[in-house]
Amino acid sequence: MANALFRIHVGTAVDPDGVEAASGKLPPLLGVRPNGAYVTSPPAPYADPALPWSGGDPRTAALVRTFHRAHAEELCRAMGRAGGEPIELLSLRERAQDDLPPEDRAAAIAACAELAARHLRFGKDATTYDTAHEPLCAFVPGTAQYAYTGDEDDVGPDDFEGVRTAAETWCVATTTTTTTSSTTSTLPSGARVEVVTVAPWAWVGATAWTPDRPSAVYHEFRGTSQTFPYETTGNAAAASSAAPPWDGTGSSDGTAVHASDVRFDAAGNLVAVEIAGEVSGHASYATSRVGRDAYTSKASVGLASQIFVRFRVIGGPVSYTVASDVGRSGDFPASTSSYVALAPVGPGDEIVLRDGTREPGQHFDAGVLPPGEYLYHAHLGGGVGFDADAPGAGGAAGAFAATLTLGPAGG
Repeated sequence: MANALFRIHVGTAVDPDGVEAASGKLPPLLGVRPNGAYVTSPPAPYADPALPWSGGDPRTAALVRTFHRAHAEELCRAMGRAGGEPIELLSLRERAQDDLPPEDRAAAIAACAELAARHLRFGKDATTYDTAHEPLCAFVPGTAQYAYTGDEDDVGPDDFEGVRTAAETWCVATTTTTTTSSTTSTLPSGARVEVVTVAPWAWVGATAWTPDRPSAVYHEFRGTSQTFPYETTGNAAAASSAAPPWDGTGSSDGTAVHASDVRFDAAGNLVAVEIAGEVSGHASYATSRVGRDAYTSKASVGLASQIFVRFRVIGGPVSYTVASDVGRSGDFPASTSSYVALAPVGPGDEIVLRDGTREPGQHFDAGVLPPGEYLYHAHLGGGVGFDADAPGAGGAAGAFAATLTLGPAGG
């Protein structure tokens, strides 16, 4: 049971939208295997069969555009992207404003409004808009193009119909703007880097447990997001005390600070992942019953600030660099640690950079990634704890910053 719970906990951080828990990655639970162990190919009698043609077949694009709402994620990334069949917000708007027969123009406006609504931000430009009402595509890593309503005081509605009406207005207007990422692509010609999933995570868990209590006092903070740049600060604290004859007092507290960003070029390629984190924690446990009741007499705090990014390199190799800076302090500085991991996803692949533990100071790693799928993990964590076997008090703190940059294979 503990093994299964641990794998589920890690899996939710690595891939929040994954289905590994049902596809055979978990051990049997009370003799019952995961769902995926009881089906074959196709995975279920009601599953759609695989398409009878390759992914590059024009019929695939026709299906995506026909069932466009079911393929919103692909269309978000495709808008404004170099390569493949071009889709541009400005082109959709120009078509909606063309001198067309009434029925054709109505269809052009409807198509423009449907797609533009997923990219429409309410405001003047990328620096001044209503961030509380982000469009659908803002939550899809790799989206490169957005439309803006044009007025810095605009506030987005809370319903899709209101957004679609605003998008229709944008489609027939002549004074509003469309912008894309200002980052110029530094990838080699023909190479692409697509994001599969991104999971930033900040966590604090504080525990205090005295032997007269049936369970520990536990408080936890968790922070995560799918919108970038992402910043969060979390705190947790716990305290417990026991009167004689138990005689124990424990307390713990901690703070985790997290800031991360995922950057793309104008073609929607992943080009950089940035993280900066700080953690600090303190714990104390005092008792006259030293060496007794150790299992139920403790105080501890656990801390983490990290990011997981799973991505694909397609069409050619790209270079990578990882620059990091590490600091530690407190009564027990070794109780905090930082590491960077970059590894292919799949059995039998050669490890690129696995568990690159960072000592205090600045570090630099570089290499080349051939086409394939990779998992990048940058982590700052730590913890402090005391119990009846070793009572005491103390704290630890750490700081960590790391930047993954992707570029030309020869760079």
